Amino acid sequence: MGDTLVPLAQAAADVGVHRATVHRYIRLGLLKRYRARGVDRRTYVDVEALRELRRNPPLEDATVTLNMREDHGLCLDVSCGGRIRDRRGAEPGGAPMQCDRCGALYTR
Repeated sequence: MGDTLVPLAQAAADVGVHRATVHRYIRLGLLKRYRARGVDRRTYVDVEALRELRRNPPLEDATVTLNMREDHGLCLDVSCGGRIRDRRGAEPGGAPMQCDRCGALYTR
């Protein structure tokens, strides 16, 4: 651990990003999180590692991971003009695809 560990909210404020951005970096494996077990429930991050990540983002890896929704063609509602894409967070047994404009659900 470095000596620049600060609570996640403080690190986000210091660097000028939203807390959700820091959580996304952690989820993608781009930033390591630390916990002080038995002391408090907060998540700590290395603020210098976060600053370095903002200066030199691994654009290709993050972009590929975030944009994995496959395009399945035009929405069946011709007046909509949207595209059918894989649905994020689809429940098991639920509709796996959704129009990105009108929100219509589709199954395979």
